[in-house]
Amino acid sequence: MGGVGSGRDSYSSRGTTENYLSIDVRRLYREGMLEPGQMNRWHWSRSGKTVAELNVQACRDYLLINGHHRILLDWTGCHLGGKRPWFLCGCGKRVAILYCASQFSCRHCLGLVYQCQIEPKRDQAARRANRVRRKLGWPAGIFNPPGSKPKGMHFHTYYRLVNEYAGHLETATMGISKVTKAWRRKLTH
Repeated sequence: MGGVGSGRDSYSSRGTTENYLSIDVRRLYREGMLEPGQMNRWHWSRSGKTVAELNVQACRDYLLINGHHRILLDWTGCHLGGKRPWFLCGCGKRVAILYCASQFSCRHCLGLVYQCQIEPKRDQAARRANRVRRKLGWPAGIFNPPGSKPKGMHFHTYYRLVNEYAGHLETATMGISKVTKAWRRKLTH
């Protein structure tokens, strides 16, 4: 048996998408940066400060990054007309987001997972409970007291959300209780 934090609840050693700079073809398209001949700057910022920048030149079937990295583009038709852009990763997958490592690759090629996939069940439950609290118009924080039924919400919806919240709250508090007991045992021995 492992100690505190071991087992299924422990954080994985795999990299997460949140730890890598990414480029999103949907955002490039929305901002008009995929028009052939366009030369733009893409920048990443954290806490309001720019941490990295790229020169992005759009060509018909690819993007040229900083004058030498080529990212292939693929376009698919939409059901109601128009077209949707995709990046083509080196593995051949059509993806919306590429992550910057030594080259631009999809999360599958880099072996990345989303943070929520590796967080402990108690943290997932707390996050889900807070999502339900937002829907109910209650302040965030699972240890805050519950609020009242929002005006205009059907009672059926309200009771369904309250039951969903209670389930997530129970899972989160049971997980927190287990960790607290384990730490208490560890500290007293």
